[in-house]
Amino acid sequence: MKLRYLTKSRFKLGLECETKLFYTGKKTEYVDDSVEDEFLLTLAEGGFQVGELAKYMLCDAPGSDTIVSLDYEESLAETARRLAAPHATVAEAAFRYENIFIRADIAVKDGNVLHLYEVKAKSWDDDADFWKTRGEGPAAEWREYLYDIAFQAYVVRNAYPRLTVKPYLVLANKGIDASVDGLNQMFKVVKDAAGRKSARARTGLQKVDVGADVLTAIPVHDEVRKIWDLEIEGKNGAKYSFEGFIQHLSEIYAADRREFTPPGKRCKGCQFGYASRNTVGQPLKNGFCECWRHCFNAGFDFSRDTVLNLWNFRKADNFIAAGTIYLSDLEEADVVAKGGDTQTRQWLQVQKVKDNDETPWLDRDGLADAMAEWEYPLHFIDFETSMAALPFNRGRHPYEQTAFQFSHHIMHADGRVMHAGQWLAEAGYFPNFDFVRALKRELDKDNGTIFRYAAHENTVLNQIYDQLEKSPEPDKDELMAWIKTITSRKKDKDKDEAGRQGARNMVDMLELVKTFHYDPYTHGSNSIKKVLPAVIHSSGMLREKYRQPVYGTGIMPSLNFCNKVWICAESANDPYQALPPLFDPEDPDQALANALEAASLEEDDGPIANGGAALAAYGKLQFEDVPDDYRRRLRAGLLRYCELDTLAMVMLCEYWKG
Repeated sequence: MKLRYLTKSRFKLGLECETKLFYTGKKTEYVDDSVEDEFLLTLAEGGFQVGELAKYMLCDAPGSDTIVSLDYEESLAETARRLAAPHATVAEAAFRYENIFIRADIAVKDGNVLHLYEVKAKSWDDDADFWKTRGEGPAAEWREYLYDIAFQAYVVRNAYPRLTVKPYLVLANKGIDASVDGLNQMFKVVKDAAGRKSARARTGLQKVDVGADVLTAIPVHDEVRKIWDLEIEGKNGAKYSFEGFIQHLSEIYAADRREFTPPGKRCKGCQFGYASRNTVGQPLKNGFCECWRHCFNAGFDFSRDTVLNLWNFRKADNFIAAGTIYLSDLEEADVVAKGGDTQTRQWLQVQKVKDNDETPWLDRDGLADAMAEWEYPLHFIDFETSMAALPFNRGRHPYEQTAFQFSHHIMHADGRVMHAGQWLAEAGYFPNFDFVRALKRELDKDNGTIFRYAAHENTVLNQIYDQLEKSPEPDKDELMAWIKTITSRKKDKDKDEAGRQGARNMVDMLELVKTFHYDPYTHGSNSIKKVLPAVIHSSGMLREKYRQPVYGTGIMPSLNFCNKVWICAESANDPYQALPPLFDPEDPDQALANALEAASLEEDDGPIANGGAALAAYGKLQFEDVPDDYRRRLRAGLLRYCELDTLAMVMLCEYWKG
């Protein structure tokens, strides 16, 4: 029987919920939504890049210092052979203790001391504090990372008891600027024949090529010792020592035993089926559904809204523990205690469920009052941005905001709509200041009201304001003054800065939704990706208009579409499903496929239809060896996606006006 080792990733899952250990690794049996999450996949790729860069920081010979074998026994034997020397540096070092197996990112042996480095694509600044200011335990932001390195140090200490283990976290330092251009592009994420991803350094890359270290190794020996002494409460309610909890997880995983834990609010983020719980006829089993049916009853109805669906509800754990699961079982006193806009909105959602009322709610008078303050023409803007762990350009630091694209729609007082402008950065330079110049040209032609959806655009412009303030740009004062006119900023006590609100401050459509509009079709979500299908479902006017090829014509001009139909059988009520793919599956381009393979790039079949895919596409555009045709397709996909984001805002506004 094949041994089932508790690894780093499985230990992390066990910390989240012991039951997850039963579902993980069974991709052909159980749903795993994390495999398809574009945003998480893009973040993971940044982690691969940081891990590879760390080798150039800590290893003398990054290539030969790395153990490449994936076989457990081979990698363990090779690690032991190398660590037999008085001094050794080993990347991907393998350690085993009982039925626990880890691959350490980098292990450096110096005599009887083994320096254990765990590399994380996590930002660090010198003001960070690992430990809670009050009470015992690591700060919430650092808990996952510190438990990870404590787990590894535990395994290594037991595997090599004669060595003194000194653990470190290697983090991306936001206080250090890259001293070379193209640091990010020096490490390309590739996929092997089995579908496993890793980062590959550019051919011939030397340590001197990566410039100054933007990664920092932080010693965490004291923190690990404290964690070893902590008591851990499992999700099953039992309390363990740190070692006891590791042994508990390793035992249930080795036995492939499902240990059900009491459900709670955390289940809403379960990758093993929460998002697909209402799918009928899916080929894979649903771990989330199996857990809840076990804990409540076999006939649990997942088509009904539960307290997990209630927007911004912080008391879900209390009601789940008491067995009050369905929204229809809640009473007004359960939701509305002190009153306020949030609780009023929550009770509205509950009432709709209790009354089996699927009609949307609009505060027509309040919305009309808000609309009366708008000045035409109306401007709708959306940004695409990147905060890469490794900077694309010299002089920029890890996780620095990079604004690479915007889209702009205009609506006139008579209802005419046009896609008026767009901007997408070229590869190879820091685009933020040109981004603002282009945006200013778009919006400076009149004093019409500007709309965004959520706080992102306001946050990004304020970050660019700070970047401009430190820059030598000749027109920075003009650009900074203009940013102040269309943004707001809260008071910053640390910087002793007063808050401000520009005379033409952008209107947040998300706040309008929260205040004036609720549609049961969204099941409590306020995301534009959920609100848009809801308003189309509720509006015969929108369905009739956008099932016609009117978009991308003289009636509704577009910069990227021609005679586009947004509502059709394939897309249902979700225009994002109608975005065209980068490649036509009916007309494969073998020459381009060969060129992509030569450049170690994947051929993306689907459209760019979410923020994670947009991030990934922008990252690919930075590589010089991207085939020209693929570069053209990526840019076209980005432009279409961002245009739809602002068109979605237009459709919502049309619904409100209608």
